[in-house]
Amino acid sequence: MPRFAQSPILFRWAAILALLPATAGIVIAIGWPQFSEIGFALVAGGLALAVWLPLIGPLRLGGTRIADEFDRMIQTRAWLAGCAAASFAAVMGLLLLLGLAMAGNWERLTLLLALRSLLSYLIVLLSAVPCLVITSGASADEDD
Repeated sequence: MPRFAQSPILFRWAAILALLPATAGIVIAIGWPQFSEIGFALVAGGLALAVWLPLIGPLRLGGTRIADEFDRMIQTRAWLAGCAAASFAAVMGLLLLLGLAMAGNWERLTLLLALRSLLSYLIVLLSAVPCLVITSGASADEDD
């Protein structure tokens, strides 16, 4: 197995680099509806990196290594943390969109563009947060 595939520090930074533009993009898309395309482009950039994390990261399914009960427990907790983060963001995002749409008298297209960005952001959360949780327990000296 290549060295980069075993590095938890690399995947921690990859998850952070996926979450940063996506979070900035969702804030722009919802906070300033006239710039929703720029916000969505940032969310899509984070999504392009985040979708690869479950495939090549520390949570990849399958592989040659046999997982014991401890590995399965860590993976389960990581996926549950990702689902919890995405569920919380979904509820808060929908409530925020509802309030902003009613207060700002948004058009239907503006609301649909904001919902598109929110949906893509939720996919980023479901992909990046479990990888971030799994690698948060690893220290820099484990990388050697």
